[in-house]
Amino acid sequence: MERRENLISDFDFRVRPDEKHIWPPGGRHEVNHTHIAWSEHKGVPGVPSPLYYNGRLYTFHNGGIVFARNAQTGALVYSGRTGAPGYYYSSPVAADNKIYIASEEGVVAVLDAGEQLNVLARNKLDGGILATPAIVNGKLYVRTESELYAFAAPAAR
Repeated sequence: MERRENLISDFDFRVRPDEKHIWPPGGRHEVNHTHIAWSEHKGVPGVPSPLYYNGRLYTFHNGGIVFARNAQTGALVYSGRTGAPGYYYSSPVAADNKIYIASEEGVVAVLDAGEQLNVLARNKLDGGILATPAIVNGKLYVRTESELYAFAAPAAR
């Protein structure tokens, strides 16, 4: 039997159409409902993958709704609106204590990864966004229907 290491977090995340379950690692043979660390029916995303970042699990819904939960306990840290309504197909990404989520309408919302919902920016790009942004060497790459954007902090002088 091959042993698999979970490099992202201490939990496996599984989504079913109407609920999400969190399993702690280390289960052997039949891992069933007796092995669930926590479960939640509210806040299950339609398309975007959940984001595990700094001990939290973030999920996003159409309409720009975000849920942030403690990844170990499932306790709700906060929920609210990003101010960027629309459909969401891309998954969130994070770096430098910021979370980035892009809507189909072409709006990239930037959230602070703190204790409460704090929208730092909403940036409207030319064209819709279906692809998940990528972060490489301090640059955020976002692909719209017709363009590829690269964003970076200004160089220190």
